[in-house]
Amino acid sequence: MARGWRGEVPSPLPPFPVVCVYLSCAFQLLDKIPRTKQGGKKKGASSSQPPKSAKKQRLEIREPSPNPALQSDSESEEQAPIPLRSVTFVDKRVMGGRNIDLNFCSSEFSFVSWLEDLNLIPLVQISDPYYIKLVKEFYSNLRMASNQNEEFALSSSVKGERIYLNARILASILHIPHTGLYVFEHKKWPEVEGFHLNQILLILYPNDPNVHPNMALTTNRLSVDHRRLHHLIVHQILPTGGGYAKLSRMQVFLMWCILSKIEFCFPLLMLKAMVRAFSQKKSVLPFGSILTKVFQHFHIRLEGEVATKLNKEDTYNKSTLNRMGWKKHEGIWTYCPKADQAPRIAREEQEDNPPWEAQEQAAPAQAHTAPAQAQSSSSTTDYDRMMEFMTSQFSSMQASFNGQFKQIKTQLGSLAEDHKILHSEFENVDEGVYYDLRVVKRRLKRMERKLANAKIIDCCENTSGDEGDSSSDSDTPAPAES
Repeated sequence: MARGWRGEVPSPLPPFPVVCVYLSCAFQLLDKIPRTKQGGKKKGASSSQPPKSAKKQRLEIREPSPNPALQSDSESEEQAPIPLRSVTFVDKRVMGGRNIDLNFCSSEFSFVSWLEDLNLIPLVQISDPYYIKLVKEFYSNLRMASNQNEEFALSSSVKGERIYLNARILASILHIPHTGLYVFEHKKWPEVEGFHLNQILLILYPNDPNVHPNMALTTNRLSVDHRRLHHLIVHQILPTGGGYAKLSRMQVFLMWCILSKIEFCFPLLMLKAMVRAFSQKKSVLPFGSILTKVFQHFHIRLEGEVATKLNKEDTYNKSTLNRMGWKKHEGIWTYCPKADQAPRIAREEQEDNPPWEAQEQAAPAQAHTAPAQAQSSSSTTDYDRMMEFMTSQFSSMQASFNGQFKQIKTQLGSLAEDHKILHSEFENVDEGVYYDLRVVKRRLKRMERKLANAKIIDCCENTSGDEGDSSSDSDTPAPAES
């Protein structure tokens, strides 16, 4: 059998396509890295160009207080604008919120009584649908409406209607108190009289004999009451877009306030959370259902707007807890996650807290380093994370490509074997057809001679190729005629 390209096993594919895929992935990852601005001389702006765009100028102008008696026009003109950055809200996710089934939870859990002691039950019973378009418009038009020495206030506009919010107004809309202490710390533990860290840690982790300030504050070791309370905090009071598997210092402090019946100004904390959601590029837009009540309070027309209802799992009831893996055995709720929930649990344990709630384990000496050194270490850390991510992605891609190439090589080998079989079969068919044609030709010659001897035809004409068959025809006797 002739050996040609059909019968040979093709060699493996060249690595050029793999290199192209690697380079394209690397370019995409490099494009996502924030580029630092290079120092240089700025060109002088011409007098014909405006100093800032209208959109950025609108975000940086401070609005005066709604009470004109608090400040004069000259004072408001001399005040420096509060730097609110211009960020896009199109791609940001809107959080609706969470609520509880009061009848079920009050009979099964203790965290309901903790919230009742501080009159926070109305905050965890908000189940209104939220309007994504209006929520994004609210945050995009958000402004600071108070001076440094005045009560903290925000203002915005939705569908042409002005919204003014401070702690008292937001508390009256949500029917919760606005008095009490206020403190916010994300880099260290709050320093408040009566707040002892080891005491609250012993309450949250009673089965852990090694309680210390630098321990890992994970939520999977919390009791059902403490875990439900943490869920309500990270969705209704201090919302976060991730990091539910870990507790931040501020979340632990808020849980201490609720457990110890310490009055805290939760409306002010929620207003500050709105400002952080505005300024952070990668944050979510919280308080979707709460803002619906704000829109209704300021008589903003909601007719014709697309409403988004809360999901069934956003309401804590018996079925929701069962889906989360909580089962009641002998009157005690126990966490028994299902097998199909293992990927979700692993994903939550790997999530990080948002930037303003990240737990920093650095030493106190490192906390007082120079800003330039901190910025350099942050850039180095980001670069290391990027390289680790690229290495892991390349490793997974290489493993995937190796598996696919092995599969292609196996399939090509099987195709080559099939080609060999077909080639041998075609050779056998060729030889058989040639033999059959020779047999038919000899039979036709004998029949022609018989017809010539019987004088049915004139004579037997010799055709080309008869000489090769004469010997075989003469040696083979003619069959007897019947």
